[in-house]
Amino acid sequence: MCKIDIRSNDGKHRYVFGIDGDNPIIIFALNPSDGKHPRIELGENYDPTQIRIKNITSSNGYDGWIILNLFPEIATYPEDLKGIWNRNNEYCRETIETNIRYIKDILKNYPESDIWATWGNNIEQNRIFIEGFLEIMNIIGIKDRNWIYFDKLNGTGYPKHPLYMKKDVEKTKLTEIQLNNCIKNVSKLRFKRT
Repeated sequence: MCKIDIRSNDGKHRYVFGIDGDNPIIIFALNPSDGKHPRIELGENYDPTQIRIKNITSSNGYDGWIILNLFPEIATYPEDLKGIWNRNNEYCRETIETNIRYIKDILKNYPESDIWATWGNNIEQNRIFIEGFLEIMNIIGIKDRNWIYFDKLNGTGYPKHPLYMKKDVEKTKLTEIQLNNCIKNVSKLRFKRT
């Protein structure tokens, strides 16, 4: 197993994080946390979400996990995100484009890996998540991949965040209809946000 940790030169963005394996799962989360919770294992630091991901994935037959994000800025809480909008009320195009390049690379390098959706209701909390999600869903072939979620969908039809799951949950296929409903719901939000 090999650690993957791809960050921007200034350390403000993390594009890819995880542990490689022969059968890793690709995870789509909102944004990376600062990960400042010490964990002895492998001499690395893991935050509570990463610990939960490791436990859930290993108990479901995956030997690795690769976290990608709707937006790569490091912030423990979505409300702590900075530098998202410029004076013209446009989101950080360059940051999104760099994120998309890394996502495409991971999808290309792991063509058989399942994709675990984990964005939860907080996708609605910030415009940058909405824009990032819609950009990612436009990647050619991404909707044809094997999307899954663990536990159950929440009341709004979004897949749950790992922190709100037990360790011993089983995976469920995110159907094309469910994924398209997520896309439709998020697309509607784009026009509601100012």
